Amino acid sequence: MRVAVQGLGTVPTTVLMVLEQEKPDVCYVICSDYQMNHVAKEAGFEKPNRELIKEKAEELGTKIEFKLCDVFDPVSVGNVVGEILNKLNPKEDEVVVNYTGGTAVVLLLL
Repeated sequence: MRVAVQGLGTVPTTVLMVLEQEKPDVCYVICSDYQMNHVAKEAGFEKPNRELIKEKAEELGTKIEFKLCDVFDPVSVGNVVGEILNKLNPKEDEVVVNYTGGTAVVLLLL
């Protein structure tokens, strides 16, 4: 199975790009409630990040899991990353980690 793990900042561009280019079977998006529901009007978007990401995932047949945490707390982020890692099968899964978007603590732990 092809799996993507990535952080979400306030703009969904990098998440959408990874979905489009990598076409994972499953995508874990690490973010806060604010980031997930934010509308990035400054970047030209008119819908909340969650909707844009879900729409792209549905178009590509990717299962999306938003993993909510306190993105400024390393323990909270670490718990979510650990939860994701526990779901992976290292012998069968191909994992793509996108560390180019999201909050600094999430990027650090990814």
